Amino acid sequence: MLEITLATRKNYDFLANLQPNDWADIFASMERGERDLYILHENDEIYGYVTLNFNPKYALYSRLNIPEIQDLFIAPNHRRKGYGDLLVNHCEKTAALRGATQIGISVSVSPAFAVAQYMYIARGYNVDGNGVTYDRMPVVHGQSYKVDDDLCLMMLKDLN
Repeated sequence: MLEITLATRKNYDFLANLQPNDWADIFASMERGERDLYILHENDEIYGYVTLNFNPKYALYSRLNIPEIQDLFIAPNHRRKGYGDLLVNHCEKTAALRGATQIGISVSVSPAFAVAQYMYIARGYNVDGNGVTYDRMPVVHGQSYKVDDDLCLMMLKDLN
C-alpha cells in the first residue's frame, strides 16, 4: 500500500542512491526541527520525496514565517502518476495543521521544469511578485546567471 511517512536515517542510503542531495544537511536540519522530509513509498521501495522547510533561506518566507516546499522528487519510473501532487498535498496539509496560512514553493525557470511549473500554477500557486532568485537571493537586473536548478521563481499559495 502506498504511504507517505517521515523519513528516518534508515532511509539515508536508499535516498542517496535515488537522487544526489545534501542528505547529511537535510537529516541534521530535521533533527533540529527545522524541516520534515517525507517519503512516498510502497513496502521498501521509495517512489519519491519532498522536504517541508520551516526555516527557509528565502528572506520573504523567513520574515513572514512561511514554510517552503523544497526538493520535490519522483523517481523517473514513477512519474506522471500523480505522486508529486500527493506529496505537495501532504505538505500543504501539514503546514496548515501547524498554523501556517501560506506556503511557499520555488520552481526553476529552466524548460526542464515545465511540468512542475504547470503543476504548481494548476494547484493555485502564484508568483510572489519579487521576481526571479538565484540560490534564494534576488537577481540583479542586467547581470547574467547560470540557468540551473538555483535560478528560480518563488511562488506562494494561501492555505484556506
